[in-house]
Amino acid sequence: SRARLNACARSGVAAVIDGGYTEGSGVAQAVSVGAHEVVMVVSDLDSVSGLFQPEKGSTETLGIPRLHLPIFEEREGDPLFEEMHDFHITEGSQFLQGFMLATVRGTTVRNQLFGIAEGRQVTLRVVFVGTHLAIGLLSDYNHDCGLAQEIVQCMLSE
Repeated sequence: SRARLNACARSGVAAVIDGGYTEGSGVAQAVSVGAHEVVMVVSDLDSVSGLFQPEKGSTETLGIPRLHLPIFEEREGDPLFEEMHDFHITEGSQFLQGFMLATVRGTTVRNQLFGIAEGRQVTLRVVFVGTHLAIGLLSDYNHDCGLAQEIVQCMLSE
């Protein structure tokens, strides 16, 4: 209902999923509107490192220039992850190949494209899900429920 939608908007709930053609994790958009703690679910750690200053000489991948729009002053080669917890994958898992929770802290740099001011402390809570399943065009979503179940079993086994 419209009343529920308005109540949700007033409470500050914001769903950010896929930053699309700007910054694919959605983190920069969340930080630009004031978030100081962001949970990001990723299947590759490039989504995290791309938020930080590039290492010297790392602006190309296989000769192709990387789009790099850093929002944090720390370098991607610095030890970024703290409070890491690597879960043991449940025996018999078909889809889940890795599962890790980690905390990353960063200090913002001025980024005019996103309207981010420098000097803000931001905490990223990273949920890494390693799987051979993919998203996007021509993906088969029939196994996503199985992956979700394996994540829950993995967490409950700890």
